[in-house]
Amino acid sequence: MVIIMSENKQLTFIDFFAGIGGFRCGLEQAGHRCLGYIENDKYAMKSYRVMYETGDEFYHDDIATLRADELPRSDIWAAGFPCQDISIAGRRSGLEGNRSGLFFEFIRLVNEFKEKDRPDYLILENVKNLLSINGGFDFLRVQIELGESGYDAEWQVLNACHYGVPQNRERLFIIGHNRNRSTRKIFPLTGSTTGTLKQIIGGAQGQRVYDTNGIAVTLGSQGGGMGANTGLYFIDLSKENPKITANARCIQAKYNKGCTNWKGEISGVLVNKRIRKLTTKECFRLQGFPDELFYKAQEVNSDSQLYKQAGNSVVVPIIKVIGDKMISN
Repeated sequence: MVIIMSENKQLTFIDFFAGIGGFRCGLEQAGHRCLGYIENDKYAMKSYRVMYETGDEFYHDDIATLRADELPRSDIWAAGFPCQDISIAGRRSGLEGNRSGLFFEFIRLVNEFKEKDRPDYLILENVKNLLSINGGFDFLRVQIELGESGYDAEWQVLNACHYGVPQNRERLFIIGHNRNRSTRKIFPLTGSTTGTLKQIIGGAQGQRVYDTNGIAVTLGSQGGGMGANTGLYFIDLSKENPKITANARCIQAKYNKGCTNWKGEISGVLVNKRIRKLTTKECFRLQGFPDELFYKAQEVNSDSQLYKQAGNSVVVPIIKVIGDKMISN
């Protein structure tokens, strides 16, 4: 592939299936500019609009009713299309499902553009199971659809723990390169491990207990409950003679400060050690969002929605690395 892109070129992008803007945050950190976004979850949109101060940017709430002539011309289309029908924990109906099948609406919009006006890059993200669901046929369909739309595809499974966040989260990333232009190859990407997952108590996800000295389990998208199904985390507050008994310890005045911010979801089983779920701020941090963006979202949404939004998001530092690669030497 011949590369003729100039150094430090700012690219424009549209944020499809925007959620709370994981793609947007990462691409903007890489120096690119958002022209518009598409999302139908009203709570996610409340967060998105205050997080990025979207003003009069292009917006549409339903990709199925969107027409190409409504969209601004841009260099990149980014889409973490729904995974509910592809995920191991989901319905497993694959691209035939009502949610994950919205991929075909995305492709429809690409094809409604004249070839000269189609984006240079398509960035797609989904769960790793897309590679194998329905015997691998669905992933083949994705490649065929991209190919028939004029895009050569490359892909790689990337783990968040290799890109600066302490979370074990593997996701499949697919880059579509417009055949009519010379675009920069993105993969392979490499990173470094930030730690290991340390499980203390086993069980189903949402019941397992992990040591905070390791990386975190993958964030789930379910709101509320056990910290969006992240699991529970073991906090040692004792500095002398810690021991476990059948009774809970007395609540301290500093109970709601820092890492001891625990709301009492777990019944009293520990004295000098405590088990708690992750906070919403920690879930946003595990996806790589700056705290200032979390505080804005917190002003307009409940904890249950914030847990769901974090669990559904793409990991920001991975997107920044991809965005950097598009304009690097």
